[in-house]
Amino acid sequence: MTSSPFSGSANSPDIAANQRESKAAQFVDKFFDPIVWVSLAVAFFTFLQVGIYRQMRDHTIDIERAYVDLSHNSPGIADALTSVAIGSAQSPTATHIRKLHANVGVINNGNTPGHVERVLIHEYISTALPADDPPYQLDRVKPAQIHLVKNARFNIGCEFPIDVATLDEICSAAGITDAETAKKLFVIGFADYTDKFGRRHRAGYARVYKPEIDRVKQQKLIRLPDGNIGVVDDEFAYKRRNNLHYVVQPGYNYDWEIDDSGNRKT
Repeated sequence: MTSSPFSGSANSPDIAANQRESKAAQFVDKFFDPIVWVSLAVAFFTFLQVGIYRQMRDHTIDIERAYVDLSHNSPGIADALTSVAIGSAQSPTATHIRKLHANVGVINNGNTPGHVERVLIHEYISTALPADDPPYQLDRVKPAQIHLVKNARFNIGCEFPIDVATLDEICSAAGITDAETAKKLFVIGFADYTDKFGRRHRAGYARVYKPEIDRVKQQKLIRLPDGNIGVVDDEFAYKRRNNLHYVVQPGYNYDWEIDDSGNRKT
């Protein structure tokens, strides 16, 4: 019997429907296949464990790494009101300067060693600090190859040459009372260091000189030989004074990670 040339075409819709049903059945079988679900669960938990491990690793590094900080010894600026003006015998009209001194300590407050590579501390005189980038005088950076274990410290002796007239203006009564527009003496800088994990950091430092701290001595009560109570200057408290106050302006006191060029990593 001769088959009709149209018999295949007549049956093609049924074949397509059977193929679709077969694919749907295969999908249902795979969807409910426990091996597939186990594989997906393993992949999910593996991905989750990798994320948790990275968070734990970064958290451990943050806890265990070195944290280098800068702080000055009392009183801060040691001789702003008592320093001697230095001039030139050959040029009496030359600008006279005073050399002020401070002692800034670099300490590792972290749990593991740090290696200090560069330090910078210098004066900056203006009515205010810039709001964008700190005005660091990078030509005054000093190399330092100092290994600091936990709680170890080294000191930097700083000398700041300042024009006499400018210093007198800063320390004057008008300069003290006119906090907005008067010139101020800032001490700014940083220390670059590497932690034990190979990451580089920069610790910023910024303080502003408060001359009124030097002008007023605290007083204390004492019993006089005649039995009465008298008032005297508290010399012990005065020696422990702090005339360099913390700068709260953002971007000056910090600890952030840097690249090899000293730029902050984001």
